[in-house]
This record gives sequence, C-alpha cells and structure tokens, in this order.
Amino acid sequence: MADKPGDVPLRNIPATFEERGVGLPFASERLQLARVRRTDRGQLEMVLPNFADTNALYVVPWTAIPDLGGLTLADRLLHREVIRENATTPFAVRRLWLTIAESGAAGADARERAEAALVVDRTQHLTVSLALVVASLRLIGRSPEALSFHRLDQIPGLLRDRVVADALQEVFGLNPPAWYHSVTNLGEALAPVGLANSDPPARFRQLLRDLSQFQRLLRDWSTTVTGELRALVAFIIEVAEHTRAQVQAPLARLDDQVRDVEALVDGWVRRRADITDDIDRISWLLDGWEPVIALWDEATTGPDAVPAETLDKMVRHLPILPSTEYRQVDETLDPSEPLRRQRRFVRLYEDWRTGREDTALLSLIEKSRTDPSRTGWAGQ
Repeated sequence: MADKPGDVPLRNIPATFEERGVGLPFASERLQLARVRRTDRGQLEMVLPNFADTNALYVVPWTAIPDLGGLTLADRLLHREVIRENATTPFAVRRLWLTIAESGAAGADARERAEAALVVDRTQHLTVSLALVVASLRLIGRSPEALSFHRLDQIPGLLRDRVVADALQEVFGLNPPAWYHSVTNLGEALAPVGLANSDPPARFRQLLRDLSQFQRLLRDWSTTVTGELRALVAFIIEVAEHTRAQVQAPLARLDDQVRDVEALVDGWVRRRADITDDIDRISWLLDGWEPVIALWDEATTGPDAVPAETLDKMVRHLPILPSTEYRQVDETLDPSEPLRRQRRFVRLYEDWRTGREDTALLSLIEKSRTDPSRTGWAGQ
C-alpha cells in the first residue's frame, strides 16, 4: 500500500505527456502497464512501475528489455517493431499492436479483439467520409437521393458528372480529385473521434462513456468502504474526472468544425495541424485508461469483495495527467512539493523513490544476461 492515500501518484506525476510515455500492451505479467518514451537524447526507454512487486518506478533502456526475461512471442515482436518504427505515440503503438495481434502471434483471443477493433476503425472511417460527402453534395445544391448516392465506391462515377464537378470547384475552391482527397483524409483522421451522433460511437467517445461508467461504479462502491480504501477510490475518481474534463475542449472544437463542412473540407490542408493536434491530444489524455478499467472489471466479475491490492495497483498505474495539465483543471491541487523532489527524468536503473542506483535490478539483469534460459531468446 501507499504510505498514505495519494502519496504514490503525487510523487510520480510527470511534467509532460511525453515524459509519462505511452502504455504498452505487453502480455508478460511483470511488464504489464509499462510505458515507452523517448529520452532527451532521442533514445527509447521503458518506464516500468511495480517491477518485482515493489512500489518503485524503474526506467530501463529499451534494448535491455529482453534481459528482464519472460517475454512472449508477441512481446518480442512488439519490442522489435517499436524500435523499428520509433513508436512513441499512442496511435503508433496501437497500430503496431493491432498488426501483431491480427497476425495471431498473441493468441486467438487477441486476434479476435484486434479484428473487431479494425472493423470499428474502418467503419468509422467510412461513416465520417460518407457524412462529409453527403454534406458536401447538399452544400452544392445536389441531393444525394436524387443522385442515387449511397456508397463511397460511387464517387468516381459521381465526379464524372460535369455539373457536380463544377459545383465542387465553385463552392470549395477545389477540383474534384483534390476535394475527394480532402474528404477521405479527413475521414481517416477523424475516425477515432467519429461523429457526435454516431451509433455505435467511435473509439474515443466509447472510451469516454466507459470512463464515465467506471467513475459511477467506483463512486457507488466507495459507499461500502471506509478509511484509506475510500480515499484511494476518491483519488481514482478525481483523476478520471479531470481527464474527462480535459478531453471536452478538443472534442468540442472538433465537433464544431465538423458542423461547418465547407470550411472543414476547404481548409483541410491549411488547418490540418490544428485538427490533428486536437485528435492527438485526446489520444494522449485517454491513453492508459483501458487497462485500468479492465483491472476493475476483472475484480468485480465474481462474488468476492474487491481486494485492497487491486485498488492499490490501479492507483499506482493510473495515467495521471502531467503536472501542467493537472493545474489547468484543479488549481487547488499543489503537487509542487513532490515535484520539487523529482523534476527530472528518472535515470537508468534508478529507484524513483530514492534517486539511487537500484542494485537489485542490476543484479537481476546481469543474471539474465548470463542465463539465456531466463530470457526466452535462447536459440534465436
């Protein structure tokens, strides 16, 4: 357990999203909920909380991960691909993992989940693109129904209509190929966010719903406990609430832009950076919540009471907002004292709590290096 409610998360508040790193879906139990980030020198490293069942936060070079042992085939593939792609954003890591899982390397269940996720991604891409095409046609005074337009694969024939092509040029200032390029790129970029009225909702909106439901269940459950457990639950709820609050502004901006289709499509090239910045921001804000919610779901599926260890694990692995973000939503929270103790990155093989070299971790890694059977790489 933490020394006191909130002590561990406050001590571990990162300064930026990049310092927090991106969640990694490793299957190995000892590496679950680890994160990858880039150092100030451009090298990759892994942030590893709770290694060897301690409350410490360790940082190890990315190349040393196999030496820790216990990696599955899918873990080794992910480790290799992260290096190859230099993947340090939520979108990049998710794309790599879906490709690996879809191949079957992570097992049948993971492949099924990956296939379902990819179907949702493609569906949202098509849904947003189709909505933009329909709105564009209405803006140029052409009824999709009158044109018998129902599917994106009808667009090439549609653009051969001289009246439609001329109207697109007049309204959007784009020739038909350029207009279609903007629409399809916008559809792909906006797919994780989707449309406000999409049913089912797009990935980010569904995760926001799941996070809201998670908060409600935690709040209800907190009435059945007292003392430190209630304080830990309150902290988790607080972090979730602040995360949801921070998502609302970029999400509202994106929804407003989708409502103005003419400006959105016409200005895609000029405003692309602003749009993708908002989408990236939402991805960083929500990164790491799915496994935390899964911990809760797993603990509440049976008749037994939620163990205190589950709450402690959830707290230590919360995707806490960086300190600058946290102050934007709650000026009453002052993490400055613990942050004064730890403003820099944790150094390699260093215990976050003391700032000293962790001899136990170094000993384990050296032992792994001299015993190939511990690494899962023997003979490869």
